[in-house]
Amino acid sequence: MQNILKLSMEGKHIVMRQLADLYAEGISPSIGGDIWSQGGIAIFGILVYFIDKNFVFHERLVAALPFSSVHHTAEEMERATKEACAEMGIGTYRLDVAPGDGEDTVANGIHGTVSDNASNIVSGWTCFDGHECTAHTIALIVKAFLMQQVVHKVFMKLRGMTAHFNHSVIGCKLLYECQKRYGLADSKPPQDNDTRSGWGGACKQAMWYLKNQWQVVKESVYILVHSTAACDLLQGTKYATTNLVLPVIGRLAHIADDSTQLKFEGSAVTITNEHAKHARKLMYKSVTKRYFNDLMDCKLEDFAICTVFDPRYKSFKFRSAQKWMRGTFTQEKGASWARAAWEHDWKPKPTEANSEVIVTRKVTNRVSAANFLQDSDEEEPPEARTSSGESGCEQMDELARYLAYPDAAQDTDPLKWWHLHIGEFPHLSKMVRQFLSLPATSAGVERAFSVVSGMHTDLHTDASPCMRAQFSIH
Repeated sequence: MQNILKLSMEGKHIVMRQLADLYAEGISPSIGGDIWSQGGIAIFGILVYFIDKNFVFHERLVAALPFSSVHHTAEEMERATKEACAEMGIGTYRLDVAPGDGEDTVANGIHGTVSDNASNIVSGWTCFDGHECTAHTIALIVKAFLMQQVVHKVFMKLRGMTAHFNHSVIGCKLLYECQKRYGLADSKPPQDNDTRSGWGGACKQAMWYLKNQWQVVKESVYILVHSTAACDLLQGTKYATTNLVLPVIGRLAHIADDSTQLKFEGSAVTITNEHAKHARKLMYKSVTKRYFNDLMDCKLEDFAICTVFDPRYKSFKFRSAQKWMRGTFTQEKGASWARAAWEHDWKPKPTEANSEVIVTRKVTNRVSAANFLQDSDEEEPPEARTSSGESGCEQMDELARYLAYPDAAQDTDPLKWWHLHIGEFPHLSKMVRQFLSLPATSAGVERAFSVVSGMHTDLHTDASPCMRAQFSIH
């Protein structure tokens, strides 16, 4: 056990050195947080996210704080977050001095935050810039669909039947006998145990029951399968995701719009059931309210800047882009936000600017966003430009030169694109590393809790919450 704790401390020091190197470049990391609880044990997990010089996305656990005996108030969560971050070298937090002599610079060392939608952590983290978990918000949007009266009853029946087949040995045996009689492979409906989205399992259950051709179930799947794909895409922690929020939400709004022709498994389908139609309208109303009408400017600005820094979507030629800001959102507005941040914090002084224009080549890598967002409002963008040395380019700053590029192909990996173009955009690429480090969801923290949960099961009779927290870090 001592050796394990020693390795844990070594891992902590490695992360601290990585963060120090990041700050030396003038780049701030992002953080994510959530609380896990089980069997009377509660742990507050905090992860840090950053993109290194090679444009590799990193996720590191910096704190797993015992929270069983702490009131989960906004004040306690703010205090715990700042203390944990300061211990890792993210700013300074000292309040144990004479009144008026304290120091709190943690927020200055964090680019942005992502948390779940619980009111306590949202309130506790108002001192930081950031947003709530997009996957949780999509879950609330989908809930509007699933709570339609008839749809809700149907899915409750599916859950009941699924529970029966998963708990009744006789029922499961009869199901297999029926399947064998009709030449079908043995299978039973999957349990709804999707803890991250809270509803994704319902879609998988419904897909299993499709063989019964129940109209409400079938047509619900036509809608929900896109939401499931959206959450899976946004919950990644090995690639940038905040840049995908606006394109993905735009796609979901397009799917929920009853004027959109849907496709399922490559074929055109139509929603004919009145209850499914009504549920679809409720979902469209929910996504419009949450992301087109009620989304705060500060959060839209963060999403828009990250979208600008994705070479595939910087021209905002994706579904529903025109609906943000009640129809007034344009690519120019997103670019103006990016320029304001660039000129305020990142643009080099004239003596520092490197006017050399380096010829670059196109780089692509298949990513799932290409499949989910493949039918954009515009035609497929042209090939990425192989040289930016046209007349007058030397007088353009890095941001202007980047925006002058045509949109990259859909199968382009944005981080690899930026890594390849570091020589052309030495200062802008640092800004991109900071902005794209903020995840779209808090899924990474929840995945870390899977490890903590296993340790709790194995060690709960011997280890204290503090010991579990020490084991969890790194």
